[in-house]
Amino acid sequence: MWGTLPIAQLLVLWLAGQGSALSSSVLESGFNSPANVSARARVQKPPRCPAKCDSYDATQWFVYPSTTRVSKCNQTMLLDFMVQNPLNDSATHHTIYSCTTTGSDGLESASGGTSCASAISTLDANYEVGRWDAEATTKSSPGIKGNQTLMALQEMQTYLLGNCQKSTIFAYSEVENVAAAIYVGGSLERAQNIHALLDGVADLFDNVQSSDRWVWQSCGRNANYTLGIAVDLHGDLAGVQQHVRTWSDGACVSGFTASDTGSIRLLSIDPTNVSTANASSPVTGNTTSVVHSRSPSAHGHSLSHGHARHSLHRRSTCSYVQVISGDSCASLVEECGISADDFYDYNPSSDLCSTLTVGQYVCCSSGDLPDFAPSAYANGTCCTYDVVSGDSCSALAATYSLTEDEIDSFNSDTWGWYGCDDLQAGQSICLSNGTAPYPVALANAVCGPQVPGTNFTDTTVGDWATLNPCPLNACCDIWGQCGATPDYCNDTLAASDAPGTAPPGSNGCISNCGTTIVNTATAPSSFSAVGYFEASNVERPCLQMNAFTISPEKFTHVHFAFGNITSNFSISIAGAEQQFTYFRELENIKRIVSFGGWDFSTSPDTYMIFREGVAAANRDTLVQNVVDFLDEYDLDGVDFDWEYPGEPDIEGIPARSDEDGSNYLEFLTALREALPSKSISISAPASY
Repeated sequence: MWGTLPIAQLLVLWLAGQGSALSSSVLESGFNSPANVSARARVQKPPRCPAKCDSYDATQWFVYPSTTRVSKCNQTMLLDFMVQNPLNDSATHHTIYSCTTTGSDGLESASGGTSCASAISTLDANYEVGRWDAEATTKSSPGIKGNQTLMALQEMQTYLLGNCQKSTIFAYSEVENVAAAIYVGGSLERAQNIHALLDGVADLFDNVQSSDRWVWQSCGRNANYTLGIAVDLHGDLAGVQQHVRTWSDGACVSGFTASDTGSIRLLSIDPTNVSTANASSPVTGNTTSVVHSRSPSAHGHSLSHGHARHSLHRRSTCSYVQVISGDSCASLVEECGISADDFYDYNPSSDLCSTLTVGQYVCCSSGDLPDFAPSAYANGTCCTYDVVSGDSCSALAATYSLTEDEIDSFNSDTWGWYGCDDLQAGQSICLSNGTAPYPVALANAVCGPQVPGTNFTDTTVGDWATLNPCPLNACCDIWGQCGATPDYCNDTLAASDAPGTAPPGSNGCISNCGTTIVNTATAPSSFSAVGYFEASNVERPCLQMNAFTISPEKFTHVHFAFGNITSNFSISIAGAEQQFTYFRELENIKRIVSFGGWDFSTSPDTYMIFREGVAAANRDTLVQNVVDFLDEYDLDGVDFDWEYPGEPDIEGIPARSDEDGSNYLEFLTALREALPSKSISISAPASY
């Protein structure tokens, strides 16, 4: 049993010891009974790669906490994460949404797509192809990686054409060691601009074949008129992210070893369409649904308004535009379509031009700016906003007539809130006073409040951490993953002290935390030393042991491993008769026969025996056969090592039924009734 166990340690669990009745209420906590399955996490081995890209809403993708975890996947992935949180900064946290493009049927059929605005005018612009000399550590030549990079860029193109509320998307391929990103400003038409750009990418590869890092960029008057592609053939996602951050700040990437320039005709869109597609607005509060159900419309709130002109009809308010990264007073005058003198009359602040902030409003006519500060919803939930990858607290504060300190104070109870300097993509935050919003579901969470489908009925913030606990009372970390090591069990909070957080470099813990042994105040009434005797050990060339050498001075209970259960549920000791005879003759020791083990539980020839034996149709037969066997050989008890009831992902055999646990419980209950004075034990999984 021990030598063939690939997944978990085993815990020997006595089922209401010798002479006692079996307690169903106690056992149900250890089995996946129908009453238990909905409230307790079902843990599977984490997949090496995320699921395929089947949604344009990145918050529906798998979440990984670091680029180290991302790099374990051997397929090409699309990635979405905060542009402003440097991936190589160990002081910040990283919520990285990911999906695989390899082998998928394409994003064209994915859910959650949006329609992009059509072109309205042409824009003559300049572009630059900047590159850095190749380094000796490049795994393979750029020419070899060209096809893989082109495929990744095409997948990114498909995504950006299906989600017009996103300005950027990243891609990563560990196999080819390629990292890439595309950035599209909010005032640029997408389909034709990106298509024309990618048509020339093959030529770009020919031109930059001696380089392993390069960018193509057309930098407009601000971030809304910027278009760029970044490629790094060392797989440096942090470096690619830095280029995107530069573009989103309204600047151009610089510092190339060499560069070429040219001209291009881009297509721009009607600014009023930008506000329709990309307008920043809070989402509906927790007013009707208390179950995780994330719709695409609840996400993608970008701060890029494209300088859409907002005209208000009250006499006391002005029409206005918002500041975009890279704006100056001169560009705002142009966007307003008024003279400079009028602009400064409408916006008389003496330091306006030196203090422009992204998201800030400026007047384009006489009157005052309205107050954009939101209020809590009628049910008491705060005005809720879903963070997207390009957001910052400063821009949110400017957009909603708030200060960063106010935003921070609103979110003291918000799940996963790390503070204004460490926003996380996809999280729901407060933009007003009120009750914190429900935590956003994570596609691959298996424990905690972010498991998809979690029901929050009649819960408060203090209850959320206890939802969907891990099996075996294992620790649940802030990413919704179960484990029993310090990586999962350290319950230290981040500096924000908000629920669902952890210090940098830690995965934290939200439930069943700690690794210290507890419940030691009361000593057990008796001490037992249990040993498993592996009968087949005499067949190996060394370290052999006969059952008659077992000493009662060392063990109180010895389990004979293993007896056989046949396909018709009869019991035998075929193949181990001699050792079983020695075992039966032991004195002053509890002699217990054990059935199961890893091979018996997972072999294609025998895996169904436990499953079918505990089912209602065969349960009484198996119980009676076990009872008869113990009576025939005058044994003191029976042990079962089923690895494992309900396990869904053991390779080589079909997934097991959710009814396995409840059937097992019924079988053991019936067996205890038939064997009221004998030892009954099971081997339960005790680690991950």
